Amino acid sequence: MKTSILNYYPMVLEVCYNHLQKPVPRAVRQIYHWAAENSRLEQEDLMRIQMDLSQTIQSEPILNGAYFCSYNSFRHIYPIFVRTAERENFALAIMLISLHPRKNAVGSRQDTSLAMNLAHQIILSTLRKDDIFCQFSRSQYAALLMMKNYNDKQFVEMRLSNVFSQESRLKNFTITISFCHPDLNI
Repeated sequence: MKTSILNYYPMVLEVCYNHLQKPVPRAVRQIYHWAAENSRLEQEDLMRIQMDLSQTIQSEPILNGAYFCSYNSFRHIYPIFVRTAERENFALAIMLISLHPRKNAVGSRQDTSLAMNLAHQIILSTLRKDDIFCQFSRSQYAALLMMKNYNDKQFVEMRLSNVFSQESRLKNFTITISFCHPDLNI
């Protein structure tokens, strides 16, 4: 009898979490716990994790471009990027995008803020889904790019430069894009 309960419980979880979108009733959980005495409740835990992750994806806006995060998160994601690049034999590049007011251009802090907001949108839509970026300073963004070859950075730079140069609202700013190749032996 206990074996049957343990065998059918994953189906009960599936129905409750995925179809009814409700937690398993307490009485059903108690029966399962009785049947699963001295064993881990991994199936229930996995279903809960799966449901939490599914809800996170559903509540987040769909990302068509790069992932934007805080600089602190960026720093914590970096080691994951390094390990992935090593495992997949990819090149990793750190990119810095800086906005500088042009000489003789009359600009204020508000102009820089508006330019940074526009740059944010351009970076978000121009970089790929697996790239991440953050605001590094008042006039700079940093990005982590994973590429098949480190020389592919020139294509990213060209693509970004073309989009920035076509944006008339950035005419009072010079955009510089710099790269470095990080040490992957962390």
